[in-house]
Amino acid sequence: MAFLDGKPVAGRGAGIATFAGIDWVTDPTGAQIAVLGVPFDAGGAVRVGARQGPAAIRRASMASLRPSHRNGRVPTRACRCIDMGDVALINELPDVSRRLVEDEAFRCLDAGARVLALGGDHATTLPLLRAARRATGVPLALVHFDAHQDVVESYYGGAVRYNNGTVFSRAVEEGLVDPQRSIQMGMNGTVFPGMRPEDSRALGFTVIEADALVAMAPDSLAQRVFAITAGAPAYLSFDLDVFDVSVAPGTGAPEAGGLLAREGLAFLRALDGLPLVGADVVEMNPLFDSADITAILAANVAFELLTLLSAATGEGHEQHSTS
Repeated sequence: MAFLDGKPVAGRGAGIATFAGIDWVTDPTGAQIAVLGVPFDAGGAVRVGARQGPAAIRRASMASLRPSHRNGRVPTRACRCIDMGDVALINELPDVSRRLVEDEAFRCLDAGARVLALGGDHATTLPLLRAARRATGVPLALVHFDAHQDVVESYYGGAVRYNNGTVFSRAVEEGLVDPQRSIQMGMNGTVFPGMRPEDSRALGFTVIEADALVAMAPDSLAQRVFAITAGAPAYLSFDLDVFDVSVAPGTGAPEAGGLLAREGLAFLRALDGLPLVGADVVEMNPLFDSADITAILAANVAFELLTLLSAATGEGHEQHSTS
């Protein structure tokens, strides 16, 4: 520990890498928000490496984030926020890993903490939704940003039913989400059969594709989201490939024509007041990143989610900090 004028000080980026420098605690008792790393990428098919995403997001958050949000909130001080570290999963055993993720997330939720998960590929969202469904006792309203709808029924003639492209088919099938109160946004790029907008709509989801999304003002989008979710307990899943590949190359399935960083962050900020029980940011893949630009963006997305979660606790309004 360094001292300046008799007071302990540490520069940004110093010390053990936890998200935004919050305390590393393994017992969620008394916490209001628990950050949970999910280093899982056995659900990916092409650019595998997202298991290293949680570490990259934490490092970027330590170096690039400051305590205060632009809206005046200091979520890490208004709420007791802890970093629980990574789930000790086994990528080679995906079924076992899903159970481990669900159990650890449920442990946090059952203790009264909302969960912010750092992925990991998008297959990590399924066990997180299972945990949230167990904790709330009701199907969740899903708010989903992504270049892809992830509603494929299966791949390879039914041989693969659990991966990052089937997540929300399984979520509907298992009653984890209420598709009538759920919305998917930012879809763009080429498609396989089974991953078109009409496939999501057939399940009951509202879909706003990328071109329509960027034509909307953030406040207009928020009105649509709040109307659809209708006050139900909500879960927000943010896939980094909703951003254009030029601003987020470090993802598992990048697409051209996606959101710019400013647009994506503005849409998140407009969702202030959404009754979130959990959220995730997924598909951060540092193996394909350049100069940490995706990691820095992912850390900022996660901070926006943290701020939304703190507001959902009713205690996210502490004023600006200069430290």
